Amino acid sequence: MTASTDKNARCCNRPTVAALTACMILLAFTTTGCGGTQSQWIGKFDRAQEELSKAQTQAQYEDVARRYEELLDEGARCGAVYFNLGNAYMKADQPGRAVAAYRQAQRYWPAHQFLEHNLKTSLGENGQAEASKPLIENLLFWQNWISYLGKFKLAASIVLITFALGIGALFAKEGSKIYFRRAAITGIVFSSLFILSAAYDWYRFDHQQQGVVVAPEVIVRKGYSKESKPAFTKPLAEGTEFQVRQTRNDWLLIELPDAQKGWIPATSAQTY
Repeated sequence: MTASTDKNARCCNRPTVAALTACMILLAFTTTGCGGTQSQWIGKFDRAQEELSKAQTQAQYEDVARRYEELLDEGARCGAVYFNLGNAYMKADQPGRAVAAYRQAQRYWPAHQFLEHNLKTSLGENGQAEASKPLIENLLFWQNWISYLGKFKLAASIVLITFALGIGALFAKEGSKIYFRRAAITGIVFSSLFILSAAYDWYRFDHQQQGVVVAPEVIVRKGYSKESKPAFTKPLAEGTEFQVRQTRNDWLLIELPDAQKGWIPATSAQTY
């Protein structure tokens, strides 16, 4: 991977086509209808890469971002696509949409060497609330090393191995039973840990709807209409993250990290 020479070099680091190929192989085993479109996706990804490396103006970066969005719309949901989508939006001076892309890249490619740096860059001052990680992420230290899907696969594999060891303990010779039992108990412990790890990812990626402000600024209101009084003294800046608590009439009831709540127009945010 070759870094760009400008001050935002890390935001321009791009995975190779081989990275997307690996994602496509993974998708082939986990989704239906993937095999027939792999080559088409890789070709489009390659062309988007070339355009990203040549782009110089905001309009050109926005066009590149649309190319990555088209890939996602076609089902090529992969860390490489989301990561480069975030890079394109950062170069297009749209930090809010960059944050949304990088957050979704974390689901598929959490261990990418530049993902955390680029995310913090796109968050800017809005990232100050992320100083401390939840306790579970400190206990399950691998939580941000392995992808969401990878955790489910590991959990399922360890459960199957543990089950096989349990069966082995039933039919093994008397002298060997103790070793099968010990191995099965170890398997139960690791199975429980990875099931917990996968469940936590389900909670933060699927159960909770997240969002980010993509407008230059937005006034948070006490009700779901423009006539409602402002809920805060200052508008929210682009790139501010939140959780969606309710949706009504094209308005979102959002909750900020400090537990403050209010309504914003759905058009001023991107949810995921």
